[in-house]
Amino acid sequence: MNIEFAGRNLEITPALKEFTEKKLKKIEKYLDDSAEAHVTLSIEKHRQISEIIIKTRSLTLSGSEETDDMYASIGLTVNKIEKQAKRLRQKLWGKKRKTRKKQQTPYNSWNISVPGENIKPDEFCIIKSPHVTLKPMTVEEAALQLGVANEQFIVFRNSENQKINVLYKRKDGNLGLIEPQYD
Repeated sequence: MNIEFAGRNLEITPALKEFTEKKLKKIEKYLDDSAEAHVTLSIEKHRQISEIIIKTRSLTLSGSEETDDMYASIGLTVNKIEKQAKRLRQKLWGKKRKTRKKQQTPYNSWNISVPGENIKPDEFCIIKSPHVTLKPMTVEEAALQLGVANEQFIVFRNSENQKINVLYKRKDGNLGLIEPQYD
């Protein structure tokens, strides 16, 4: 990372340069190799201000702090920029992961394997659940049962029409009902 220093009402000492470079080394792992940092240190009356701007090909990070101590100002500014870099990196990685998952799991090409075997990354494993006893109950009773249970769905025999139904929790917080229709 290339670092440029500028001082306003202040002569930048080698100790300040070394301290700033040491602090900026923490951020290098979040940035690409072509990053450039512009460090401006200034003193105004009793305030000691540090301002750091880091530019890469794709993004710009900036931060400034003022305290009574120049070293504290530099440390706080670098911490602020490090938080920005972490947040942007997580945002970028999150987007990449989401798009990869969608591309890797086309529904028509699932390979199914038996549990206990070596499973390849693009295969899914079907795990049998315990047997379900189909109790005859109304839809309201099934909704109450689903509210008490820590499950996502309940399979039951509808006591009104004697058909097997599925009641499930939807993402919007409501309940969905699946009633089979026989042709």
